[in-house]
Amino acid sequence: MSVLQKKKTLEGLQLSVSQQKIEDVMSVEGSFIGDNFVLDQKGMSIQGSYQQYDTQHSHMSVEEELNLEECQRQFNNLELKTDKDGFKIPLTKKQVQEQQDKIKEQKKIEKQQQNILQNQQYDLQQLCTIQISEVKCIQLLGSGSSGTVQRGIHEKTGLELALKYINLHTDDQFKKQINLELNTLIHCNSEHIIKCYGACFDQGKITIALEYMDMGTLGDLVKKFSRIPEVIIGIITHQVLKGLEYLHKTMKVIHRDIKPSNLLVNSSGIVKIADFGVSGKINHTLSTKNSWVGTVQYMSPERLQGNNYSSDTDLWALGITILELALGKMPFQGMGYWELINSITQGNIPQLPDEYSDELRDLLNILLQKESGNRSNATDLLNHPFVQDYVDIEPSYFVKWIQKGNH
Repeated sequence: MSVLQKKKTLEGLQLSVSQQKIEDVMSVEGSFIGDNFVLDQKGMSIQGSYQQYDTQHSHMSVEEELNLEECQRQFNNLELKTDKDGFKIPLTKKQVQEQQDKIKEQKKIEKQQQNILQNQQYDLQQLCTIQISEVKCIQLLGSGSSGTVQRGIHEKTGLELALKYINLHTDDQFKKQINLELNTLIHCNSEHIIKCYGACFDQGKITIALEYMDMGTLGDLVKKFSRIPEVIIGIITHQVLKGLEYLHKTMKVIHRDIKPSNLLVNSSGIVKIADFGVSGKINHTLSTKNSWVGTVQYMSPERLQGNNYSSDTDLWALGITILELALGKMPFQGMGYWELINSITQGNIPQLPDEYSDELRDLLNILLQKESGNRSNATDLLNHPFVQDYVDIEPSYFVKWIQKGNH
């Protein structure tokens, strides 16, 4: 059996979610997916993986043959040097070996990244038999052009969920974004990233079952309390940086839309990053992007100018978010489009009110550097004096402050 035939055979298998694409989710109406399981409409588990296919025609596994084929393809596409007459100069044995070693090293790195995802464990067992029909929606949490989010309760277990309904468009880019969001959410295993329990396709909609965050968003808090005190900003900043560190270092993902409405809080005072619909995978060889997605007011100068950007674009957005918490309003509120663009790329950023500390001013000065290379990274910023001042404060203090403000 040829490698191509084996690939076609593999396409017929129901893959585990770590390898599954959105097309697979959309292929079975009413199915609910979670980690390493797919439930059909009767709750029966359907599983499959590359390892379940055993070829009798080769001592190599299908995956090994496909990897070998890819290595050969890359090697065959190598550009050879030419002499002065335009003839290609053959590689020496040493050069061939060096190129082969580079290809093998690249495949090794990719394999390591896959293993990071595949080895993670997720707390999904309580939802293994859940059907969407068993979830009762009790409250509309939000709506937009692409869908709605509702609070729901699984009637058998009493578990509260946030159900994100996404209208399925035929646009390929939109499908790609949903695919990326699902893959990112399901593979994340961090206290500061919203938990995803699974997804379902039914009646032309994708439904994503997410962890319900009962204290709302930071955007809600700004509207309710106006200026947020420094101690609360410190607690929030530490947690968001932990989430960004995980996304950037472990998941190799740029969120690209960090803002108050995408930072959620639960009744334990834990802050979690949500909404990965416009996130982007960091290419390990380039580590930069130049696409235009996200919310303009929180975009970094390099993105607005159409330049390449990397993970520290999320740090700029965090800086604008912190500034918004301190000011009680969006820093560029009331500006027209071009005035906004000019202010972010060339103008001065609004300053903190006088009551905030020099340590916080210094942190913002780092986060809001117009040159992206000067913004440091999430790991280093976790050691900044301002952040360290609030590391030992229990998140529950955050909840007590919210509850006190409600009376």
